[in-house]
Amino acid sequence: MSRGLKVLCFALAIFAMGALAASCGSGNAQYRFVNTITNPFGPQFNVDIYVNTSPSGTGTPTPTFSNVAPGFVEPGSSGYDKLSAGTDPTEVFQTTQTTGAWINTALNLSDSTDYTIVLAGNNSASGSTYPYAAQVVTDTNPTPNSGQLEFRVLDAALSPAVQRGVPSVDVYIVDPQFGCCPSGAKVGSGLSYPSSNSAGNFNSNYQNVGLPTSGNLTVYVVPAGSTNPGSVVGTSSPIDVSAGTLHTVVLMDSPGGNSPVQFVFLTP
Repeated sequence: MSRGLKVLCFALAIFAMGALAASCGSGNAQYRFVNTITNPFGPQFNVDIYVNTSPSGTGTPTPTFSNVAPGFVEPGSSGYDKLSAGTDPTEVFQTTQTTGAWINTALNLSDSTDYTIVLAGNNSASGSTYPYAAQVVTDTNPTPNSGQLEFRVLDAALSPAVQRGVPSVDVYIVDPQFGCCPSGAKVGSGLSYPSSNSAGNFNSNYQNVGLPTSGNLTVYVVPAGSTNPGSVVGTSSPIDVSAGTLHTVVLMDSPGGNSPVQFVFLTP
């Protein structure tokens, strides 16, 4: 074998090894969608979600998740789907529609990372102030301290600002016997959904809370800085919790984009 041919074979071998390493190094992200889009002053529409496929292509591709109602989670409130890490183009349409995407974006997910993707905004609420968007949130999913609970809040509710003039909210998780809003029970401070004029403080970090580690707890949403029970803009039904668990509380509007604030609970 000539020296030149040997060099070429060696170069090709190195290239093949690099390609194999790149292939083996590519992995999966884990993700879930939460639909918080409500339609003001009209009927509520479910959505179809396309990930790494599009109805504008050839044929008629099946949505990755179809007919997802406001307040619903896919694949579920306590699980994730796997997806190849990378750009992951995503389109969201009113259910059964294949033109006029409400959201057309790239998720840009990383390998070996968990994500909650909140479909949010409301184009009709106040012009382009809150455009439809897929808010991609990294789920750190820490291990709670022994016997502790940890909560995180994602604020996709627009009605406090749009209807009540409340620019930001605080969130309390409380044993129902104490009511709103005792010191030490706050799990989210100054939260607001991002608008075209402000980045907003969309999500809080996980926090350990000094609460009973089993039984029922209630979530209260109040204007930032207030502890007045009369100013509450949203109160959850009791949620069942147990020690050593993580919980994500997603705030969203009532049907029609209205008050009071509603709740979607995820574990973790």
